Amino acid sequence: MLKYYKGIMIDKKSDNLLEMEYFNNSELLNKKLLEWANLKPDNKDIDAACGAACDIFFYVNRLQVDRRMFNKVVSEYRSDKIRAIERAQNAESKIRELEKQIEILNKQKELGL
Repeated sequence: MLKYYKGIMIDKKSDNLLEMEYFNNSELLNKKLLEWANLKPDNKDIDAACGAACDIFFYVNRLQVDRRMFNKVVSEYRSDKIRAIERAQNAESKIRELEKQIEILNKQKELGL
C-alpha cells in the first residue's frame, strides 16, 4: 500500500520485502561462495567471485543509504516549504487585519472621534 510520509510517497512494505529478499539472496550466495572457497582455497576464480560479491554488497548498501538520505532531504525541504507557506499566509492574514484597523482609525479620524 502506498503511503505518504512527510510528503514522500513510499511503499514501505514493498521496500522491506525487497530488502529482505536481497539480503536472503546475498546470504545464500555468500554461504555458497564461502563453502567453495573452503573446499578449494587456491582457486582464483572463487576468490574473484568472493571479491565481486563483496563489491556488489557494498555497492547495494551504498545505494540503500543514498536512497534513505535522499528521502530524508526531500522530506526536510518539503517541510521547510510548507512551513514557509504557512508563515506567508499568516503574515498576509495579519496584514489584512492591520489594514482593516487602519481603515477604521482613518474613518474615526475623519469623523473627529
